[in-house]
Amino acid sequence: MKGIARIAICLAALRSVACLATDTEPHGRMYEGSGCVSAAVAVGEDTFIASSASDNVLRIYRTKGTSEPIASLDVSKFLGLEAEPADIQGAARVADRVYWITSHSRDEGGRIRPGRYRFFATTIRETDTGFDIELVGKPCTTLLNRLPSRNTVSTLRLDKAMRLGEELPEKQRKRLAPTKEGLRIEALCSDPHTHILFIGFRNPRPVRVTTGRPHALVIPLNNPADVVEKDKEPIFGEAMLWDFDGSGIAGLEYSPSHKMYFVLARPHDANSPTALYRWSGMKASSPTSICTLYPTSAGANAKTLMAFEDSDKLLLLAGVGDDADTRPPKKRFQSIQIRP
Repeated sequence: MKGIARIAICLAALRSVACLATDTEPHGRMYEGSGCVSAAVAVGEDTFIASSASDNVLRIYRTKGTSEPIASLDVSKFLGLEAEPADIQGAARVADRVYWITSHSRDEGGRIRPGRYRFFATTIRETDTGFDIELVGKPCTTLLNRLPSRNTVSTLRLDKAMRLGEELPEKQRKRLAPTKEGLRIEALCSDPHTHILFIGFRNPRPVRVTTGRPHALVIPLNNPADVVEKDKEPIFGEAMLWDFDGSGIAGLEYSPSHKMYFVLARPHDANSPTALYRWSGMKASSPTSICTLYPTSAGANAKTLMAFEDSDKLLLLAGVGDDADTRPPKKRFQSIQIRP
């Protein structure tokens, strides 16, 4: 990719950040309570709410002060789950409401995990004593069921990536793992001018006929409030296909300060770097590259990104996991600020 700057980021320890083209904070910040941060969204000028792929707890943090959650809510019962993680992968804020979406993916053996098919909402309210997280309506478990038959996305062959309700031989089933040919959602973002949500897919990556290249997929959801409040059938908009050199979407966020969207694009290879793009929001325009984020520690990679209302910086989050040097081990994740 022409003109791409490189940033070396250490997301497993508090070290300095080497940056050739964008400004960054010299040190990261650690947060306690989760080592597998999967989605996050700002809910105040220095406050954000985050989910984990390893449990069903939503946690609110401040970017200053304590590193522990200042509020939390376990949504397992609301989602109809017990010990099974929902694999929450995307969050989007509309006013005081936060929408959440799970991966909608099979496991690595290609087996369907019913708990991973959820779309739901919470309301976040600040009080004199802190924050309250309240549940909204009821979770949707069939969000994508009719998506493959939609005229607007019928050429994307999503039916081949989902194949719900079919009894498959083991060989075919394993091909539907999320890191192979199966479906996986990893991003959710709201349009600042409407109530439309953009769903970002890590997989599949449909091949565009005109180029013969795999493209990242984004599909708008036009009526999220009706889906969770009134159990209405989802209405999807026209799909968008973006060329990220074969990568899918791992994060999507709108920045009020920049008045544009930022995208994390990542290939399936866990050791490959993540690329950062910007997008104007115009469907006719494609995202343009900003930089490539190179982790300096094995297995550490930017998982999600956030933008705050009055800041020109983005907050990158990545899990750190269990710290073998502490007793007992701690689950932590780290944030690093960059100015794109």
